[in-house]
Amino acid sequence: MENLRKSLIKKRNSVSLHQRRSAAERSAHYLIASTLVEGHKHIGSYFSVKGEFPTDSLNLFLLEQKTDIYMPILGDDSTLNFRRYREESELCLNRLRIPEPSDSEPLIEVAHLGTILIPVVGFDNKGNRIGMGGGYYDRSLASLKDLKADSKPLLLGVAFDCQEIETTDPQPWDIPMDAILTESGIRYFNNTD
Repeated sequence: MENLRKSLIKKRNSVSLHQRRSAAERSAHYLIASTLVEGHKHIGSYFSVKGEFPTDSLNLFLLEQKTDIYMPILGDDSTLNFRRYREESELCLNRLRIPEPSDSEPLIEVAHLGTILIPVVGFDNKGNRIGMGGGYYDRSLASLKDLKADSKPLLLGVAFDCQEIETTDPQPWDIPMDAILTESGIRYFNNTD
């Protein structure tokens, strides 16, 4: 798995700056045209780092829609909490050198988010995702398995088309995505219970 992850990260990192900008704008248009975030007041997102699909345009769109955006905060137990982000929010770096909103912003339980945008290293045509290998999202989203399908947040993986692979060889603890957003559109999966 580690060799596959390294290969996918290398592929993701090879996407040019021009292609990244174009992909970010196109994906924002797809999200705008969809109903995925419609009516969702609280949306989880992330700050893209280390070659991840750029989320600046997506985050700006969400803020313009008067949506409350929440960014992941790395907990001491290696799970993620979500803290509100506003353009004026003070940011600090966590132990992995990823920006997070400061303690002055409110937290939200993951189950109260309407949609969660999730970074992807690789994905397959069933919505299975490969992440960076730390298991932060899988641990943090595990509690959602017990919720009814209509009360769960929509899990929206964000990736470049070049990150799609035949299979991710999913493990029992892996949390599948409901949809994947790429520069060519939104792919939906039937992962509801």
